[in-house]
Amino acid sequence: MKHKKFSLASKVLVLTLIFGTTALAHLPYVLPLQFHTDQNVVTLYAGLSDKYFEPEMPGGGAEGGYDITVTNPSGKTKHAEYISRHKQLTLIEINTPSEGTYKVNRTLLSAALPHVVREGKAVRVLDVVSPERRKELEAQRTEERRFLFRDEVKPDEIEDVQIINHVITYVTRDKPNEAALKPVGKGFEFDFKTHPNSVSVKSGIKLTALIDGEAAPEIIFDFYKQGVDKTIHSAKSDHNGIVNVRFNQSGIYVLRAQAPLESVKDGKIVNTRYINWLIIEVKP
Repeated sequence: MKHKKFSLASKVLVLTLIFGTTALAHLPYVLPLQFHTDQNVVTLYAGLSDKYFEPEMPGGGAEGGYDITVTNPSGKTKHAEYISRHKQLTLIEINTPSEGTYKVNRTLLSAALPHVVREGKAVRVLDVVSPERRKELEAQRTEERRFLFRDEVKPDEIEDVQIINHVITYVTRDKPNEAALKPVGKGFEFDFKTHPNSVSVKSGIKLTALIDGEAAPEIIFDFYKQGVDKTIHSAKSDHNGIVNVRFNQSGIYVLRAQAPLESVKDGKIVNTRYINWLIIEVKP
């Protein structure tokens, strides 16, 4: 199955992420109808929405701007075969013939986004717009100087950056296992100390943030809950890359984390930026 690298929906999502608004305009998700099953097939739905997990814009399929893969309990990964795109959501069916845990990963790629380095940070470069719109955007600026206009920078300073979003969830048939959870040592990953299908209010979730296989400190995790459009809690990985979070109540949660934090290394822009979105069920 061939997939386009980006779509209108992905551009809207990425621009919202760049500006860092409190309430994101379009939130990505892949939600299983069952996180635990004893059946041979599990259905999930995916898309973008104002509030988790209210269908609004579909995701997946040849025009969705991203790919969907499934890693089975033996650790083998392949593309999802059964994808049905509708007006407000996309349905995905995955086969679950064997006991163990299955990983479903939706990859959403942005267009190339121009950036420059300012005070050790990667700053977004925007094309000059109408005077009215420019005033609106300038009013949104913070002390961190989140973006510049193209006429404020030199052309040879600009570097293109692509954002790779991984929207991840896990489904377990009968008893959980670890093969689908193992990090591969490339990109931005989570090394789970708590199985993502065994999270409860009592246990919480513990994981290590990794970048190219190395522990990543000071990664900020934002938490969302079903039916909301704002973060309800934030946590930061410690010097060993570890995050340990407890929940006040049961329900379905989304953990969002971005790395690298500044997208600058040795004074130069890192051309790939990662954002991971993890969907989990927290039991009572």
